[in-house]
Amino acid sequence: MGKVYRGHGRRDRNHNEITALFIAMGCTVLDLGDVGGGCPDLMIGIVGFNVLVEVKAGEKSTYTPAQHRFNAEWRGQRVTVRSSADAVNLVASVRKAARGGTLAS
Repeated sequence: MGKVYRGHGRRDRNHNEITALFIAMGCTVLDLGDVGGGCPDLMIGIVGFNVLVEVKAGEKSTYTPAQHRFNAEWRGQRVTVRSSADAVNLVASVRKAARGGTLAS
Protein backbone atom coordinates (compact mmCIF):
# COMPACT_ATOMS: atom_id res chain seq x y z
CA MET A 1 0.00 0.00 0.00
CA GLY A 2 2.76 2.47 0.96
CA LYS A 3 0.57 5.51 1.61
CA VAL A 4 0.95 8.24 4.19
CA TYR A 5 -2.02 10.17 5.50
CA ARG A 6 -0.90 13.57 6.82
CA GLY A 7 -2.07 16.15 9.29
CA HIS A 8 -0.69 19.70 9.65
CA GLY A 9 0.97 20.05 13.10
CA ARG A 10 4.64 20.73 13.93
CA ARG A 11 6.99 17.83 13.18
CA ASP A 12 10.48 16.92 14.40
CA ARG A 13 13.20 17.53 11.81
CA ASN A 14 13.61 13.79 11.10
CA HIS A 15 9.86 13.14 10.78
CA ASN A 16 9.75 13.02 6.97
CA GLU A 17 12.87 10.84 6.77
CA ILE A 18 11.48 8.32 9.28
CA THR A 19 8.06 8.32 7.57
CA ALA A 20 9.64 7.68 4.15
CA LEU A 21 11.74 4.87 5.60
CA PHE A 22 8.70 3.12 7.10
CA ILE A 23 6.95 3.35 3.73
CA ALA A 24 10.04 2.02 1.92
CA MET A 25 10.02 -0.96 4.29
CA GLY A 26 6.43 -1.78 3.30
CA CYS A 27 4.57 -0.20 6.23
CA THR A 28 1.45 1.89 6.01
CA VAL A 29 1.70 5.19 7.86
CA LEU A 30 -0.98 7.35 9.43
CA ASP A 31 0.27 10.77 10.54
CA LEU A 32 -1.34 11.60 13.91
CA GLY A 33 0.52 14.86 14.51
CA ASP A 34 -2.65 16.95 14.72
CA VAL A 35 -4.47 14.70 17.22
CA GLY A 36 -2.99 16.48 20.24
CA GLY A 37 -3.19 15.38 23.85
CA GLY A 38 0.29 13.88 23.71
CA CYS A 39 -0.70 11.34 21.06
CA PRO A 40 2.36 9.96 19.21
CA ASP A 41 3.24 11.25 15.77
CA LEU A 42 2.50 8.17 13.68
CA MET A 43 0.60 4.93 13.62
CA ILE A 44 2.31 2.39 11.44
CA GLY A 45 0.86 -0.85 10.14
CA ILE A 46 3.27 -3.76 9.79
CA VAL A 47 2.19 -7.31 8.89
CA GLY A 48 -1.09 -7.01 10.80
CA PHE A 49 0.28 -5.09 13.79
CA ASN A 50 -0.43 -1.41 14.50
CA VAL A 51 2.19 0.49 16.47
CA LEU A 52 2.06 4.07 17.72
CA VAL A 53 5.37 5.80 17.04
CA GLU A 54 6.68 8.99 18.61
CA VAL A 55 9.37 10.49 16.36
CA LYS A 56 12.07 12.40 18.23
CA ALA A 57 15.06 14.15 16.68
CA GLY A 58 18.03 12.69 18.51
CA GLU A 59 18.80 11.69 22.08
CA LYS A 60 18.39 15.19 23.55
CA SER A 61 14.83 15.66 22.32
CA THR A 62 12.42 15.50 25.26
CA TYR A 63 8.75 14.72 25.79
CA THR A 64 6.16 17.39 26.47
CA PRO A 65 4.06 17.12 29.65
CA ALA A 66 1.14 15.90 27.49
CA GLN A 67 3.36 13.18 25.98
CA HIS A 68 4.46 12.05 29.45
CA ARG A 69 0.80 11.74 30.48
CA PHE A 70 -0.08 9.84 27.31
CA ASN A 71 2.85 7.46 27.79
CA ALA A 72 1.84 6.76 31.39
CA GLU A 73 -1.80 6.08 30.52
CA TRP A 74 -1.58 4.29 27.17
CA ARG A 75 -2.08 0.52 27.50
CA GLY A 76 -1.09 -0.43 23.97
CA GLN A 77 2.14 -0.64 22.01
CA ARG A 78 3.97 2.69 21.77
CA VAL A 79 7.56 3.15 20.64
CA THR A 80 9.89 6.15 20.35
CA VAL A 81 12.01 6.30 17.20
CA ARG A 82 14.99 8.67 17.20
CA SER A 83 16.88 7.44 14.15
CA SER A 84 16.67 5.41 10.97
CA ALA A 85 18.30 2.52 12.83
CA ASP A 86 15.50 2.64 15.43
CA ALA A 87 12.91 2.47 12.63
CA VAL A 88 14.63 -0.50 10.99
CA ASN A 89 14.90 -2.30 14.35
CA LEU A 90 11.22 -1.67 15.11
CA VAL A 91 10.06 -3.12 11.79
CA ALA A 92 12.36 -6.14 12.21
CA SER A 93 11.02 -6.72 15.74
CA VAL A 94 7.40 -6.57 14.62
CA ARG A 95 8.06 -8.91 11.70
CA LYS A 96 9.76 -11.35 14.08
CA ALA A 97 6.75 -11.16 16.43
CA ALA A 98 4.45 -11.88 13.50
CA ARG A 99 6.43 -15.10 12.90
CA GLY A 100 5.83 -16.19 16.50
CA GLY A 101 8.53 -14.28 18.36
CA THR A 102 7.90 -11.62 20.98
CA LEU A 103 7.38 -7.94 20.33
CA ALA A 104 10.09 -5.85 22.02
CA SER A 105 9.12 -2.43 23.35
